[in-house]
Amino acid sequence: MIYPLLILTIVLNASAQIVLKRGANITDIPSGFGLDWLQSTVLNPYVLSGIALYGMSFFIYFRLLRELDVSFASPVVMASAFVLVYMFSASLLGETISLYKLAGLALIIGGLIVMFIGR
Repeated sequence: MIYPLLILTIVLNASAQIVLKRGANITDIPSGFGLDWLQSTVLNPYVLSGIALYGMSFFIYFRLLRELDVSFASPVVMASAFVLVYMFSASLLGETISLYKLAGLALIIGGLIVMFIGR
């Protein structure tokens, strides 16, 4: 039961980042950090959705820490979310794929494999 929760928290975390990026790209949000910006940001449905996704991810992760070592859970969640964010950003947001980014992803995935083998 732990690994499905681990996957769920990773997907929720990565999804939150993509949803927040969509919210940040909305052009009618004022620049700066004044009250207008705060009101527009707080009322932005993408921002609210991102916060909700992060919240769900947080509570699942908190539950996972009862079962997993933080020295395993944290790197796995962060690295896996990084990989998913890259894949989502390329496919959903049209961000560019570079050879350097792919090489970095390969190193991260290799590190994840080593961590799971050593578990």
